[in-house]
Amino acid sequence: MAQNETDVLRYGWIDPLASARVTAMGGSFGALGADLSCMGINPAGLGMYRRGDLAMTAGVHTGSTNALWGTRQVEAAQADVVASNYGVALTYPSVDADWPFFTLAVGHQNRTPFAQKVEIDGVSTGNSVSDLFVSQALDDAAAYGYASTDDALDAGEIFGNGASLAWRTGLLLPDNDTLYATAAEGNVTVDRTIERQGRLGETQIAFGTMFQDRVSIGVTLGLPRVSFEESSTHRESVNAADADLQDWAYE
Repeated sequence: MAQNETDVLRYGWIDPLASARVTAMGGSFGALGADLSCMGINPAGLGMYRRGDLAMTAGVHTGSTNALWGTRQVEAAQADVVASNYGVALTYPSVDADWPFFTLAVGHQNRTPFAQKVEIDGVSTGNSVSDLFVSQALDDAAAYGYASTDDALDAGEIFGNGASLAWRTGLLLPDNDTLYATAAEGNVTVDRTIERQGRLGETQIAFGTMFQDRVSIGVTLGLPRVSFEESSTHRESVNAADADLQDWAYE
């Protein structure tokens, strides 16, 4: 289930990783038939089978990512070996001349891999992510009507997740003038790593046949499965040598 715009784009773009024959023919083999990839493209193509089939196709999936942070642009490429398509087709002859063969197929197709890794390092900026935590704390304090730092702190943990972690680790400090302030002052150098893993795949059970060698009929039951995991590390180093806080990381 998509949670935001990014998830809609990620799960809405399906890139079928078919068998070697289908890929070599630009996908047209789905109409020609007698290939396990027909289960996900055109199950009626299973009616072209005249004998069983056991197949697996592996390939190399490559992808590139462009990232922009301020004026720093980074392009990252990654290649992964993927078992794109595998399964078995069992073809049975019939005693009815009008329906000479029936094919039952079971297989799995990996439709979209999500492997990505982006590393951005050495970006100097005057904006720290810790400023966001300060903003969260100020918004919470204003929402609850606290007039001073002491009142807000005495009330307990009212911060959001990010601001709460910042307060516990000393990144967020009490300040009588602005209620809260960040310990990371001045310009900072940012290093950030984002890594994504997972894939969108589908297990398929299909049936196909042909009537009088003229009309193909097929049906597929698809059982999709999505796995996705993202981890990121944000690290900032304070440029001022005399700063009390030299560096911090947020994962």
